[in-house]
Amino acid sequence: MKHALAFALLLAAAAPAHANKADDLFQQGQKAMKQKAYAEACSAFEESDKLDPGIGVKLNAARCYEEWGKLARAYQWYLDALKLAEKAGDKRGDKVKEILASLDQEVPKLLITVPANSDLEGGSIMFDGKPLDSKLLGSEFRVDPGPHELEWQVGGEKKTKTLAFERGASREVTIELDPAPVPVSGDGSTPTTLEPSKEPEVEKVGQTRKLVSFVLVGAGAVALGVSGALTLDARGTYKDALAEHCGGVTNMCTEEGVQITGDARSRANIATGVAIFGLAAVGAGIALYLTAPSPEADPTLSVGPILAPDTTGFAVSGSF
Repeated sequence: MKHALAFALLLAAAAPAHANKADDLFQQGQKAMKQKAYAEACSAFEESDKLDPGIGVKLNAARCYEEWGKLARAYQWYLDALKLAEKAGDKRGDKVKEILASLDQEVPKLLITVPANSDLEGGSIMFDGKPLDSKLLGSEFRVDPGPHELEWQVGGEKKTKTLAFERGASREVTIELDPAPVPVSGDGSTPTTLEPSKEPEVEKVGQTRKLVSFVLVGAGAVALGVSGALTLDARGTYKDALAEHCGGVTNMCTEEGVQITGDARSRANIATGVAIFGLAAVGAGIALYLTAPSPEADPTLSVGPILAPDTTGFAVSGSF
């Protein structure tokens, strides 16, 4: 009980000491700020915040870095102050939001990308002499205006690149790293990733396309049959009209002969249109069938016209 009481007394005595030290550092920071000794001022504010964190000291540290031109660091201090203000319900949070929105347009941004199979553990990346957090790779992050040194290694060789940033600038840099080592299983063999078989999916797609091709070929064949029938009918009607109403010649038709022959020509034109549709449908069906994916060999399919005195059409043969 005596030890616990003594420890509590020590803590009570240490708290005011820390607060006094933090206040002294805060005063030193303000004094250095007036003299534009930013390195000394910002350091004093940071040390004061470590001893006694608060919205006021964070805002002073942020303003110090902003006047010094270290905009990325200023942004982070303003952000820390905003989080503390929102947690405490402090009205200063609204003003800090406005400052952050305005400052963000001035802070330079950098995006560093690496190949997907890069070894992020073996090939360390240094930014301004410090290891770069791998979580920042592939994501845009804020940097201070001015020159920055980027270092990395490839094949044991050190690579460096100097990047200069002006206010509001954005830049993307891609660097090559050594590939990540291939994992080895317990028996010393390289594990093989088995990809799922795509045959069922291919077969399903192939069956669907073949079914559509059959429908198209069937519709085309029907259209060609109708076209042939219309053509034969129109041809027969035309010949009969010439014999009965035109004296066997086209320029001596009676009024009825002219009408009948005109109707015959119209039906012939319709037959031609139906034939064109039928040919297009058959062609599309054949193309779908021949290009349908299949794990097996594609069957043969042949198409040919039927030309005879009393019939016209299209013959489709093969293995389905």
